[in-house]
Amino acid sequence: TFSVGSGFVLPAAITVTMGGDVLTNGHEYDYDSATGVLNVSGVTGTVQITVTGIAVYSLSVAVADQSPYGSVDIVTGSATGNISGSTVKVIATPAQFYVFEKWVATDDIDAVAESVNAEYEFVIDANTTLYAVFQGDGTFHGPIQINSVAQMTAFASRVNDGTEPIGRYYILTADLDLGDQWIPIGTNVTNDAAGGFRGYFDGGGHTITINGIGTLEAADIYYVGIFGYLGEGGLIQNLRAEGSLNITQNLGEYHIGGIVGRMNNHATIQNCVGAVDIVANLDVPHAFAGGIVGFTSTASDLVSNCYSTADVSVINSRTAFAGGIVGFHNFGTVSQCYATGEIDAQSTIETAVSSAGGVVGRSNNGYITNCFALNTGITCSAAIPDNSQIGRIVGSQVGEMSFLTNNRAISISGIDTEGGLSANKDGALISASFAEEMSTYQTLASWPFGYDNPAPWAWNSAIINRPILYWEDI
Repeated sequence: TFSVGSGFVLPAAITVTMGGDVLTNGHEYDYDSATGVLNVSGVTGTVQITVTGIAVYSLSVAVADQSPYGSVDIVTGSATGNISGSTVKVIATPAQFYVFEKWVATDDIDAVAESVNAEYEFVIDANTTLYAVFQGDGTFHGPIQINSVAQMTAFASRVNDGTEPIGRYYILTADLDLGDQWIPIGTNVTNDAAGGFRGYFDGGGHTITINGIGTLEAADIYYVGIFGYLGEGGLIQNLRAEGSLNITQNLGEYHIGGIVGRMNNHATIQNCVGAVDIVANLDVPHAFAGGIVGFTSTASDLVSNCYSTADVSVINSRTAFAGGIVGFHNFGTVSQCYATGEIDAQSTIETAVSSAGGVVGRSNNGYITNCFALNTGITCSAAIPDNSQIGRIVGSQVGEMSFLTNNRAISISGIDTEGGLSANKDGALISASFAEEMSTYQTLASWPFGYDNPAPWAWNSAIINRPILYWEDI
């Protein structure tokens, strides 16, 4: 009677020889493959018996923990007892609004694909575990999930080379550190109306850290931020950005933002936090920088329910605009935002203009409403003093359609104005203690306090006594 160790099965047949002749099963001997019993009879002499054990392997399938949006099954084969060399088949079935992406050998959705076929058939030759990775289909109900730098980089590359479809939805599912060589999303823009990122990006309350920009392709204008250019209909929400940007390459005009370099044509940034300190020391035609966005472009652009703690400094030989939320507010609306950082704008040649504001650096036909300047300091200088413009809410405003309504500010170092009106560039003056009361924002500026995107503000009295966003854990 033959037996086999763990991981093997009894062979279907054995070989029995005598004197070099192969005997026949059922005539000179009987072998039962189910029990391993061998009976040899009617033969004399030396009999040689050859037995080769057959390996068996286990097969396990599961859904990757980071993409639990479907189910998996073994179609051919079983969880145990798969004979070496046999063919097995597994299948992955996505949930509604999701698609199958790949099979991986470890529970890591960035791992190299074992197969990209939802029905995966292969020859088993070892104990095997496979994980199915599912991904959103890019619709509102099935946003594409981004949870690693590798995925974020691939996403940026697709947008920048024009292969990413317009109008898709994305959601960040983990905090990311992009390092100091990031290539912004939406850098190669040749047509203002059609360029950049034109989808919907939800930060999911997560933080992206950025500490520098990689080498950018030659262009007339450089769009710098996590997103370089937010194009027509694009939306970014529920994202916190932190880190620092130190821009010194004299390449061309710069639009620099903690989150977005430039936005254009029905683009929206809402419910976001900017904590990316910006220093731009340049010799270029124009340089604009803001804690959230560097440059807004059209009357339909909207920045709302955002705040920035970033310090923003623009030192340029020619035009230099710096703002706590927006650098150059060229049309559009900034609503229910506040900033706390130090703002500085300096231009150095005689014909140049500089403009620095607690919320907006300069506004051209823009609308600024229900905003608060809580900055620690604002400074501005130019070779000709009259070319230096500074204000608590906005450094300067031009255009017949520039409006400021219901804005307020605390006393800020660098600005001597004691009074001010809610409808002018300094805003109505309030005390620092008044700025630390929830009712100031609720009653005077109608800020929506709640627990979702339409009512995104919450109050933090334990640490900072000022508004935060509902998804923040402070």
